[in-house]
Amino acid sequence: MAYNAKGIQIKIAGAWKRSAPIAVLPTVMVLLSVLMHLFPGVPAFVPIALYAATFFSVLAFTIYDYVHKVTHDMSYALCCPLSLSIFMNLFLSGIAHEISNSIAALLLSSNILYAFVVAAVAACIELSHRGGSQIGNRIVALLCVLMGYAVLLYILHPSTITSFVSTLRNLITPFCFFLLGAVLAERVTLDSFCDLVIALGFLVIAFGFVECFVFPDFWVKANIHDLWGLKGIKIPVSQPPSNFYSSETINGVHMRRMASLFADPVNLGAFLFCVFMAAWYRRRWFMVVLAVVSCALTVSKGALLGFLVWIFLYFLITSENVWVKRAALFSVFAIGIGFLGFSAVSSTGSVAAHMRGALGGLESIINNPFGYGCGNVGVLASLANNHAMRGVEESGFGVIAGEVGIIGVAVYAIFFIVTLRSGLEARDKRVKIMACTLLLAIFANIMFNEVALSPNSCGVYFSLLGVMLGDSLPHDEPEIRGAHFARSDW
Repeated sequence: MAYNAKGIQIKIAGAWKRSAPIAVLPTVMVLLSVLMHLFPGVPAFVPIALYAATFFSVLAFTIYDYVHKVTHDMSYALCCPLSLSIFMNLFLSGIAHEISNSIAALLLSSNILYAFVVAAVAACIELSHRGGSQIGNRIVALLCVLMGYAVLLYILHPSTITSFVSTLRNLITPFCFFLLGAVLAERVTLDSFCDLVIALGFLVIAFGFVECFVFPDFWVKANIHDLWGLKGIKIPVSQPPSNFYSSETINGVHMRRMASLFADPVNLGAFLFCVFMAAWYRRRWFMVVLAVVSCALTVSKGALLGFLVWIFLYFLITSENVWVKRAALFSVFAIGIGFLGFSAVSSTGSVAAHMRGALGGLESIINNPFGYGCGNVGVLASLANNHAMRGVEESGFGVIAGEVGIIGVAVYAIFFIVTLRSGLEARDKRVKIMACTLLLAIFANIMFNEVALSPNSCGVYFSLLGVMLGDSLPHDEPEIRGAHFARSDW
């Protein structure tokens, strides 16, 4: 037995055994992908129907488990969306030549659909029985305001349904996943959730090394040409996407980036930094080293930004020496400025594009303070809407400002302030470092990268934050936390 922060006993001993639902969906997806590659004549509706049946079965099991098994660990429910993010591109690669981009967009939204439904059901039950938690109720209110305003703007500024759904999915992702973690917080122990993230991270890293060094043309042979075509991105038949190579050059050569099962180095880098944080929190030092090395192989700017945030916060929170804190701040700025300088002379302009996108968001607010509506702004919208604005691409902040204007920016600002205050109030230093690092790192990435709003990038960040800052707050009174959360040793 273990205890969550409210003193409720959780049957953590069976957590690994009860994590089977995490493996169900990936197993089915891999088998269906292999089937479609071996027998390309099989109609696409067959694997889609089998996947849908499996998905809704796991979803129904999760809801049943939440309602009836009130003392069992449910960490698996937080990792099911993550497993969908990891394996979805592999599944789609087998049917990409037969399906439309709208079907692909629907399947790619499986992770956010799972998170939204489970979070909504659990939140309704909590509200009806106990009134819900303070932070959970605030997130529900913010989510309702954001979705309501997005629908209103869609009526006023209509776009294609595919572009609207795709961009709305990204817009609500941080709130849905945070709420999922918050409402399940009393049914989850942070240690077990971190352990599952680490296990999935090891699987992704292992495949990444094989994909990067043994079979570098894996995704080319797996039909990434048609897969990326569904997303509106045209690439040569015999070559991987351009983002498989770094924008910076070393000795005049663009480095091949690890893509692993994500088939996207950007999403992979975001996930691997989260694996690093989970491994650091759990003191899994082998995985800490492996995650750092893998982040380097993805050449991930987002991961580098996260490491800089972690270094500064670690010394700021743990050190009593003001000079150590100043040295940490100076080092972080020096590394950051050094990288910007290196990128300026060796890059194809990636960093500059991200910065222009953020500035474009400010210009968008000045030009239209109330927003142009979901599906009308940014790179993702332009893939399904030829009339979408392209002045704010490469920036999550730019897309938020352009789509939902000052209302959306205000909602995100309140969300950030509420969660940051909760993180800073944590009494456990290790929890405080982890929560604040994840929050600042992902919001910094969102500021300069539109992809950071994707469920594949930020979903696991906000699920972890929901668990840490939701009902099972690690900064509650220590006498009711139980030994499972007692961490005074460094």
